[in-house]
Amino acid sequence: MDEKYLITIVGTSTVDGDTDVMEFKTRGDYKAISGGYVIIYKEGEMAGFKDCNTTVEVLADKVTMTRKSSESKEDSVMVVEPDRRHISHYETEHGAITMGLSAGEITFNLGEDGGTVEYSYNIDANTQLLSQNKVKITVREVK
Repeated sequence: MDEKYLITIVGTSTVDGDTDVMEFKTRGDYKAISGGYVIIYKEGEMAGFKDCNTTVEVLADKVTMTRKSSESKEDSVMVVEPDRRHISHYETEHGAITMGLSAGEITFNLGEDGGTVEYSYNIDANTQLLSQNKVKITVREVK
């Protein structure tokens, strides 16, 4: 990984009326793909694993986040797509869970040198709402 970009992730999670905000900054890679962009960075302990590599694929109508770690049995994949509920397998430090994700809106202003992507989604288990979430990822080239 060249890590030529500074990536800032701000996540907001609301559970039972209580809101937590998390901010994480790291260096990573960023590139254009057909129909969108890919953001790649290492999360480490923040994701619950020592060597977690995260890939966020941003398309006009969908965001897919994949986390890979040698400590987990399977990759964790979250698909956020408006007007669709996706079932996702997600590895945690305590074991795997299966959850439903229903997306709000996805907005992005990404270009050759970076930009921002914002999206919101709800997480449920057996259709019971667990949390409401918002994510903002900012990418800028480090010169």
